[in-house]
Amino acid sequence: MTLKKTDKLIAVIGVIILIIAGLGIILYTGGEKKDQVLPPVETKNTYIVTCSEVTISRTLDSVTIKPKIIGWKIADPVEIPLNQQNLKSIEIIVTYKDRSGIFPMIGLLKRIGADTLAFGVLDTQGNEIGGDNSKGDKEIPISKVVGQRIELQTIEAETLEEAQEILKENYIDYQETYTVECALKTGFIGKIRERFIGQHRVDLAFNYTYYEYDVELLDGEPPELPPTGYQPGPSQGPYTATNQALTKH
Repeated sequence: MTLKKTDKLIAVIGVIILIIAGLGIILYTGGEKKDQVLPPVETKNTYIVTCSEVTISRTLDSVTIKPKIIGWKIADPVEIPLNQQNLKSIEIIVTYKDRSGIFPMIGLLKRIGADTLAFGVLDTQGNEIGGDNSKGDKEIPISKVVGQRIELQTIEAETLEEAQEILKENYIDYQETYTVECALKTGFIGKIRERFIGQHRVDLAFNYTYYEYDVELLDGEPPELPPTGYQPGPSQGPYTATNQALTKH
């Protein structure tokens, strides 16, 4: 079969059209891919951890003691339960007013007639954290540094809520019960006085301090942060009451 010149020309033009159409489709499809919206890239924000200290003060029930004419009188122990996150320190204040003043005395007589209050403060494990054994009036604070700041200073998170959750995961829980034990002994002349005096009273107060944290979006350079560790202050005087003073008769 012999094609005419016009038929050949038409065939060539058709092939050219097909080639151009194919190229157009390829170029159009490639352009569409370039115009597709890519998923957003996840970004992290930097949040700085802020810290403040909160102190709570509690007044406890007083301890009452009716002294013996001879020897020590042991009062019932007082328990102080504490359940607190991020605890920093505790303080127990023992206050006693010697009632020997109802019989005016001076010098040595007043010293002989004074009461002796022995007390000790113990933790849950029975470890003594402070105490005293002396005559006369007293207002003695027993302090203990319990914990320190968490080491987390900055948090990388997408949202404020996520940063707060990460912060809470680093909180430290404290559960402790402190026990105050008291024993009272009257002085030589005070033994006569006790026939006219009712129960003696020992007042107790309890303070504790904890760390309160929050997060803030960091804007610019991070500020200088204080060290996370705290060293306890000087230890309290030892509880020098004898074992005899803490044994009920």
